[in-house]
Amino acid sequence: MQIIPRICRRVGEIFENRFNHKIFFLHVPKCGGTSLNAAIRYCYGVCSGLEEISFHLDSASSFQLSKLTNRYNFQHEEELLIYLMASNNFRYISGHFNYSSTAFREFGDMWDYVTILRHPTVRWFSQYFYNRYGRNGPFKLRMGLEEYIESDVGLAMGNEYISRFVGYDQGIDFRNEEAIKRAIENLKKFKIVGCLENSSAFIERFRDVYGVDLKLPVLRKGPMPKVMRDEKISESLEAKVETICKPDLEVYNYFFG
Repeated sequence: MQIIPRICRRVGEIFENRFNHKIFFLHVPKCGGTSLNAAIRYCYGVCSGLEEISFHLDSASSFQLSKLTNRYNFQHEEELLIYLMASNNFRYISGHFNYSSTAFREFGDMWDYVTILRHPTVRWFSQYFYNRYGRNGPFKLRMGLEEYIESDVGLAMGNEYISRFVGYDQGIDFRNEEAIKRAIENLKKFKIVGCLENSSAFIERFRDVYGVDLKLPVLRKGPMPKVMRDEKISESLEAKVETICKPDLEVYNYFFG
């Protein structure tokens, strides 16, 4: 009965000797990160006790913690990120974190930062339809598309990249040029910045850096068929979303334009 655990430990040792990098994957919502997270986790080895060396942020639990403690998500999430990077027990961290200047200053030489982006207007619509028609949860939307476009939340989704990569400084306007420049400068510190539209280039870059081929599974599809989503998006609504997404487009185009 002990042979399977011994085999798993041996396989784990083989993989650990081959792939022992410390990677922080900053997962921007609706950019294909669920599949990428699974692919990177696999690099560390099957049966290698990955649950003991990796951490994935559960956004729903983080949101619940904020409600119960009357603290913003970014406050405890930055503290958690710093703790995880400071610990010798972890080699892989992933989730919907924000960039932390403190974490990078203290641990950026030990951890490789990785992320993947998506064309901002496509990402904007993807997040809306997922939150509107997907499963229930703390981020469930009740607003129709036209109402959402005119809302503060809809506007904020157009500067998702800025708010993620500027970091935990909540006292600035995420739509101004200073914030956009800061987001770009912080992204330039990442070991790999890929885009979903050219995932093959990301895989090639990962291979060049780590010597491992990523296998990207398709793990999460939208709750509504594309043809049905397209029927709800008129040219005028799409034009409004393009305007909303101008800050994120500046970031995206800097790297992939």
